[in-house]
Amino acid sequence: MGGFEHPQIAEMAAALERSGYRFLWLHGRQHQRNSVQSDLWNGVPIATWPVYAEQQSNAFQLVKDLELAMQLTLDYRFKNPHKLVPFNEIEKAIRCLMDDENPVRRRVKEIGKKAIEALMDGGSSFISLRRFIEDPLVAQK
Repeated sequence: MGGFEHPQIAEMAAALERSGYRFLWLHGRQHQRNSVQSDLWNGVPIATWPVYAEQQSNAFQLVKDLELAMQLTLDYRFKNPHKLVPFNEIEKAIRCLMDDENPVRRRVKEIGKKAIEALMDGGSSFISLRRFIEDPLVAQK
């Protein structure tokens, strides 16, 4: 349920190659844990392609509610496992996502900077953690 068949992988590879952008193809469970959090932290743009379970609601929230990702598809793959997303649609999404003028790309970079600032001395997370350590009762208010 969590993978793609060879024909879809071939479409993805063709799209990535035709896009002209450099990429890192991660396979398996190497990058799944906290990948969205990590990508946002590092200002990396995200294209959603939910495969199963809560991924569809996560994708919808990232695309529609938070405007921090672009929709490649919001459809569950297991609803129609034989539906092939063609390379030209994937390539179009990649080019759009990588465009420096894309507002989603700019917003993700901005959120990444804010996340880093929050952890720096004087940042909101830094201050909250200090308050919690100094007086747990204050942090609960």
